[in-house]
Amino acid sequence: MSLGNRLIAAGLIVAGVAATAALVGSFLRPAKAQVTIISPIATSTTVGTTSAQIVGPSPSRKAISICNGSSITNTIAIAPLGITPVTGATGTGVQLAAATCFTSPTSAAAPIAATSGWNGIGSASNVTITVLEWF
Repeated sequence: MSLGNRLIAAGLIVAGVAATAALVGSFLRPAKAQVTIISPIATSTTVGTTSAQIVGPSPSRKAISICNGSSITNTIAIAPLGITPVTGATGTGVQLAAATCFTSPTSAAAPIAATSGWNGIGSASNVTITVLEWF
């Protein structure tokens, strides 16, 4: 084989190896980090006898539990943003007795999001509320 043919053959081999490397390299990508959110995320707050926001809206929240952490007879009322909760027998919103919780509805068949923020009010000052959020 002449020197010219050898150079052409060597060039084709180098070009073939380079093309193969480029093709393989396009498929081999580093794995991307998976987004991991530890759930539930718990927060604790207190409410008094004036309605206040207890948790803000979150478009990625899948479910929420709101618990009355009072160990005595204090009640709370909770309601989605846009509704002002009122405690008592004729109150507005979800009424929660001491040591009880509200949990948003869920469905395995059709996911239901719990994206709204929530307001809360207590029947006394400094009533503890625990909020659990699942993402």
